[in-house]
Amino acid sequence: VHSPEALTENIFSHLESSEYFVFIDFKRDKLDAANYRGSLFVNQELAIATYLKIPNLGFHEQGVLREGIANFQIYILIIFF
Repeated sequence: VHSPEALTENIFSHLESSEYFVFIDFKRDKLDAANYRGSLFVNQELAIATYLKIPNLGFHEQGVLREGIANFQIYILIIFF
């Protein structure tokens, strides 16, 4: 989304009506030989879901660094290849 109104009308409203949040953090920008940056959008949505106290399940692609809220959030983590 590209505006605060769109964020409120789309992401917030969908998360508020959700029973749980499933997120998949996949490889984006290569940082070095073995590590990649994950999705900025996934981390933003995870932060909102955390604030709303929505239970979550996370999938991280192998090699993706846990950054932002994902680095501090306690959740069920599944690493995939």
